[in-house]
Amino acid sequence: MSLIQANTEHALQVFILTHHLHFMNEVKKWLRKRYDKTPKEAEFLFLETVHEADSDRRMTRIRKLPKLLRGSDSEYLYLVSIIQAYLAFNPRHDFELLYLLPNAMRKVLELFLEFKLPKMNFSDKMSDDVVTKSGLSTAELSALTRLVQLESHSDDLSRLVEWSTPTIEEIERSAMALMSLIKTLDPVHYNRLGT
Repeated sequence: MSLIQANTEHALQVFILTHHLHFMNEVKKWLRKRYDKTPKEAEFLFLETVHEADSDRRMTRIRKLPKLLRGSDSEYLYLVSIIQAYLAFNPRHDFELLYLLPNAMRKVLELFLEFKLPKMNFSDKMSDDVVTKSGLSTAELSALTRLVQLESHSDDLSRLVEWSTPTIEEIERSAMALMSLIKTLDPVHYNRLGT
């Protein structure tokens, strides 16, 4: 970040591309300071990968950085909003961001459980009494664990180039289970997430 700042001090136009959230946050802080008086001179854009509802094709489009990413140093609220939007969307199989759900759900679950059950690995958290006695069935917990462990962390190259193996119904049940788990374990937190 220091190299970019030093070498672009007099630049008229700078493009910075990153997939690294922490680096993006440093860029946002720098640009907020630099363009405090004229914020319209700095634009934050986002590459969004979507699944076309009428085919099995994925496409990427450029759009403005979502407010929940622009105004926060964490992606947690943005990812929760994707899950909530999916659960509110009808028909769910036409949801454009369906392809992103396993990764979004994994990240939300990992972040939520990191604060609820610190100093434990993910497998131990999922088998901890706090989670297993949350009211979710064994099948729901297994499906949720499978989705976030296998579908978002594949070692099999075919999963990177093909449509994910879980059905829409499995994704839907896992998304509902995840939000139910959050609501049960921390109702105050859940209510502040909004719907």
